[in-house]
Amino acid sequence: MFNYRSNYIHNYVKDGLIISKDSKIVYHYTSPEGFLGILKSQNVRFTDIRYMNDKSEGIYFIKFLLEYLENNKGIYPNVEEIVNDMLKENDYEDIKRLNVTNIKYRTNWYGKIKPARTFLFCTCTEPDSLNMWNYYVKNNTYQGYNIGFKVETFLKKLGDMVPENKSFSIYYGKVLYSLQEQQEEIKSLLKSLEIELSERSGRPYLSSFADMYLKRYIDLYGVFYKHPKFAGEQEYRFVIEFDNEQNDKELMFREWIDNSKNITEDFCVKNGIIAPFLNVPFSKNAIARVYLSPMTEFEIAKQSIREIIYKNNYQVFSIWESKIPIRY
Repeated sequence: MFNYRSNYIHNYVKDGLIISKDSKIVYHYTSPEGFLGILKSQNVRFTDIRYMNDKSEGIYFIKFLLEYLENNKGIYPNVEEIVNDMLKENDYEDIKRLNVTNIKYRTNWYGKIKPARTFLFCTCTEPDSLNMWNYYVKNNTYQGYNIGFKVETFLKKLGDMVPENKSFSIYYGKVLYSLQEQQEEIKSLLKSLEIELSERSGRPYLSSFADMYLKRYIDLYGVFYKHPKFAGEQEYRFVIEFDNEQNDKELMFREWIDNSKNITEDFCVKNGIIAPFLNVPFSKNAIARVYLSPMTEFEIAKQSIREIIYKNNYQVFSIWESKIPIRY
């Protein structure tokens, strides 16, 4: 594990950085325009989770949790009661059909469960993925780039920028697509909660503790669960999560942005909707390599990238050509 200045940067899984045998590098696929914008601005976008292309973002984990409890009814009675009470303001059938955009959480005697804002930066563990290049087909040709980021260097810069604030967290790691792995994770979570609730029955505050613990798990870990149909994306995520509620000890979201050393909020248009995102700077030595999509005129494209490296004072990185043998 690396030593970061911030105490609020956490690895989602213990071996989350053991991606492949060759390096700890993850790849961000983007359009030529996106690639140019990233290198010129020295920023990447963390997109608000509500505006991602996958309509199940932020909902899939809840759907999976409800279906798992339904299929294992009676095994975790105390947890079932907590979950049903926490989510009682929602229509379960709408959740299962993914017909909701936000999950409602009820208020209990201990206080309201805090709303959270979640922003994602999505990368891939595979440097030359046809599945990912397919997002960048234009005029019957592949027009895209991917940027290989060094995970350690990327996170160290992020740790230097964020204020020490208990309402703020960063998580990173590989996305879970396997139903078996998801079930094992859920089983471990529910088993530990059920034991805790059973051993301390009759203590009303414990219910609120379980609420809060489960809500934190949903906010921070739930975003690493995705439908198996997306497994081809081999995604590796960086997540910024922020409690979006004011109290005496925590910064409001706007205040946090103002104190985050150059992290800024901006807006773009996605599918006709104005979507918020965070501009997050990265170190110029965080880029390990760049890959060019199939069918790109490699030599001339490589020359222009080298000029960009020189013009913008980047540490020199290697430029690779896709090896996928596509004719058209």
